[in-house]
Amino acid sequence: NTVLTITTPLIGLEFLIASDILKTVVDPTLDELAILGGVVIVRTVLSVFLNKEIKELAEEENSKST
Repeated sequence: NTVLTITTPLIGLEFLIASDILKTVVDPTLDELAILGGVVIVRTVLSVFLNKEIKELAEEENSKST
């Protein structure tokens, strides 16, 4: 349940990034490229830390069950 709670907002973020990429490909401006780059960086950082947190939670659950 914890994994679903954490990953569900990320799916929405994936769709936002995809729509920004498509919009930028069709009509690119410097501002849109900068915003898209910022969104991708923030998403990457969030993904790294969330994956780390999920792994730590899984390790804690495994250590509690043994």
